[in-house]
Amino acid sequence: AMCSRCSEFEVSAIAWSFAKAKYVDDGVIRRLASRMMALTEDVSPSSISRMLWSYTVLLSLADDSHSDDNMPIDVGQRLAELRETQYLLFQSLSWVLLSEQLNPIDCTAAMWAMAQASYPLDLSVFDHLAESLARDDMLERSSTECISQALWSCGKMSTWEGLQQGHSGEASLAPYMASAEKYA
Repeated sequence: AMCSRCSEFEVSAIAWSFAKAKYVDDGVIRRLASRMMALTEDVSPSSISRMLWSYTVLLSLADDSHSDDNMPIDVGQRLAELRETQYLLFQSLSWVLLSEQLNPIDCTAAMWAMAQASYPLDLSVFDHLAESLARDDMLERSSTECISQALWSCGKMSTWEGLQQGHSGEASLAPYMASAEKYA
């Protein structure tokens, strides 16, 4: 019940701590995700980015620990429930990332989470994050790690998404790929 009193910053910081420690506790991460979704009116882009990144890292760790094809049914069900919570987290919070109050780490962490999760419903958010990072002032403040993570994210999304059809019927690159060219 302690999570029910946490602020959005505290929720994202706790989730980040679990992710950095590589400690997966289904109950805790689900409660943190639920709390963050309950705070949708009073959340910052930075906290949302940190939460999406942390949850995606923790889900990836849970997936990796059960990557064999013969996993017990209850483990498969558990992972499916965690993925469903991740989907709901993205669906209810990604709109907050349509902000100008982002720093390079916020952009790349959210881009990585969306790409790692292959989250397709808010590609306009991914495009916005990529375009924000491609601004000259953001690139100047970006570390090599941020840029490489952003490039990986664009590559992963383009692989997952494939080429889109342009208005003329010709294949065209997704909008975020123009930003990726600027990073390189």
